[in-house]
Amino acid sequence: MKGQPDKKNVIKLTSQILSVLWQTPQATVGGNVNLIVELHNVGDASQVSVSLIDASGKNVGSAKGKVAKNKSIIAIVVPDTAKEKLFAIAKLSDHKLELSSSPLVVIPRIQIRDVQIWDGENKQKLDYIPDGEACILKAKVDGVSDQAMVDWSVRIRMPAGASTIAKSGKSTLKQAAFEQDFQWTFGSRNQKIKAKEERDKYGEGYENPQAELVISLLGATAVSAAIPIKQCMILRYQVAKGQAGPFEGKKITIKDPSGKEESRTIPANGEIRVEQTQPGTYEIDDSDLKDIK
Repeated sequence: MKGQPDKKNVIKLTSQILSVLWQTPQATVGGNVNLIVELHNVGDASQVSVSLIDASGKNVGSAKGKVAKNKSIIAIVVPDTAKEKLFAIAKLSDHKLELSSSPLVVIPRIQIRDVQIWDGENKQKLDYIPDGEACILKAKVDGVSDQAMVDWSVRIRMPAGASTIAKSGKSTLKQAAFEQDFQWTFGSRNQKIKAKEERDKYGEGYENPQAELVISLLGATAVSAAIPIKQCMILRYQVAKGQAGPFEGKKITIKDPSGKEESRTIPANGEIRVEQTQPGTYEIDDSDLKDIK
């Protein structure tokens, strides 16, 4: 091997800013939009500085982000002073590098209001989501034309603090209004019944999960008030699907965890629905059925 084996060879890698891209082509004043900075040969935790420049060349804001795996995703709030267009200039001071983005089209401020969940007949705002029944998601949007695309999601918050997205999608505005059909079924309808001691143990302090509607448009986001999901119980007395047969007309008694009793008559379809169930043990007295074989 030729050369000097005891001499250290140092290879210097060239760092680069490959691209500076807005995650969306347009956003409203006050809206949130991500800026994605793609890099090459830049160490993790390096700092990226961003200058925000309007169409006139005026500096209207700044932001900072950290590098991870040659990428930095920086959340930008479109400044109130931004008009028509917004450019982002990303800088790596240690490397003496900078690169500008293409313009973000800036839309005048929009307002998302009256974000609510209504009953399936569209008659009133709901104070809770009925388990398994149809609802309508609604909102009003000011300052944007019809046919604009709305991102929506229904977020479920569990009592322990965890949250999940029950359903999400896109919908177009019509006459400055958003409406979307929605139906939520909590968990399985066929669950193994736990022993009474275990049911009582987990029934203590139980709280219903809550749902909230999230509407996003051009970087603006609005969230409805959180409302509880009321769970229900379905009792089926059937000889075939949808057929009560000899059970029709028979009576059962349902005692809820508070001790309140209610007598119900089995209908022709053999299905009895108990709305807004409470945590705890329900007792079913169906002794009227003992002679049916």
